Amino acid sequence: MKMPTDEVPSVAQHSPWADDLLDRKPYADFLTQYLLAKTRSKKSGKSHPFCLALDANWGDGKSFFLTNWAKQLRDTRHPVFLFDAWKADFHADPLIAFLAAFRDFLRGEIEERLIGHHQAQIQARRSLDASIRTFRAAVLPVGKALLSGALKKFVGSSIDELSDAILDKDSGDEPHPSAGENAITSGITEGVNVFFDKALEDQASRQALFDRFREEVSTAIDALSKHGAADQPIFIFIDELDRCRPNFAIELLEALKHIFRIDGLCYIVATNMRQLGHAVGAVYGSRFDGRNYLSRFFDIEYTLPQPSLYHYVERLIIDDDILATRSIYLGMPTQGFDTPYRPGTIATVIEWVCHVFELDLRNQQRLIEIVRACAVSAPGEQRFHVLWASVLAASHLVSPEIYDRLRKRAGLADDFARTFATRFPRDTPRDFTTEQAGSARTTLRELIMHTHQAVLRHAHPNSYRGPEDGLHAQISAAVEGTEHITAYPEMIQLAGHIRRA
Repeated sequence: MKMPTDEVPSVAQHSPWADDLLDRKPYADFLTQYLLAKTRSKKSGKSHPFCLALDANWGDGKSFFLTNWAKQLRDTRHPVFLFDAWKADFHADPLIAFLAAFRDFLRGEIEERLIGHHQAQIQARRSLDASIRTFRAAVLPVGKALLSGALKKFVGSSIDELSDAILDKDSGDEPHPSAGENAITSGITEGVNVFFDKALEDQASRQALFDRFREEVSTAIDALSKHGAADQPIFIFIDELDRCRPNFAIELLEALKHIFRIDGLCYIVATNMRQLGHAVGAVYGSRFDGRNYLSRFFDIEYTLPQPSLYHYVERLIIDDDILATRSIYLGMPTQGFDTPYRPGTIATVIEWVCHVFELDLRNQQRLIEIVRACAVSAPGEQRFHVLWASVLAASHLVSPEIYDRLRKRAGLADDFARTFATRFPRDTPRDFTTEQAGSARTTLRELIMHTHQAVLRHAHPNSYRGPEDGLHAQISAAVEGTEHITAYPEMIQLAGHIRRA
């Protein structure tokens, strides 16, 4: 068997990471080398079975990472199988759903990689077909045992149900007569005895059949390694598990651990461990430790770290023709914030808003699309207020209460600052500089309140009066140059229906 090489293709050679806005490629490179080292066996020459949980929050790019990591590995000698658990969730039995997809994948690998090795190809086909037959024989008695297990339910039910429950069609026994209570009681007793005797036999038989199943699959994998220019392990990526029904997810993990733990297979299961743990708890009870229960299925867990928010936003808008060609007002103090990055950029504004409103990656993308749409809708000769549009878009996405307050053409209630700070605790002061005052500090909610007052003053110049000096005077003067700003809530409302496909 050929052992794996340690080469990882670069982005220059192949480009699965061309759209890697989150700088995820280094993590794929590291995990590839780590898993190769963890699965490699110097004694047997085979690859140990291994299962890694890739933990990340919803909307943090797990699917993008898995898809592109899989593409990268396909450029090596390792076969790669990507299983979307969410798409298979409609199946009643996750065990069958996974096996059917894996069988088709392995058949394709045998046909493609062993095309020049006829005898090896025939043997691999036979091993795969034998594994499926063995699996079928192991699974079918389970269904019968489950039906027999319903015997308790049938006690006290109709005579027909009792007769069906105690009938063992495979043994040739005839149903017991149903003439009277004594006959029923005797039939139940005999049925229970038959059930338990049969269950013990079936359990031993199933265990042996599952062992044979694993051996046959392993034989087919070895044929690929010896003759098919394929290195072990085969990488199996399982995505979207946290979107599945809790029972489906649990049963699939059970199958991977107890049935599909086969030499030459390495599993990477992408999920939100915390959310999946909550789902498990919902099945077994609120006091059940679902998070700890999940850990038993994995050899190790790896948390995909949060990306740099600023750099992510910057990359999303770096080639944005709409925002780049607009006359804009950032909405921040004159000289911008004192940050390690460029202080006076659109990315700085959007990053600040996304951070305070705690937007995940999907909602960050949506916010930028909504802001772009508003920039297109706004009259081209007028300046576009980036901060106000971003705040309205963010509140529209995650806080209808705040959004409703901001869109109304009336003064904000006295409790607005307290309500905002409670809802968004990340809104801590940031340092900024102005030409007039030098260094100072402000929070996003303070800028929101100043901007909202300026918008009201702009909309009702004769009936509303606000502060005339300091930061508010600067913001108010800028708002005067964006005559369409009072229409932003309506534009946000319309653009808020945009979603990335």
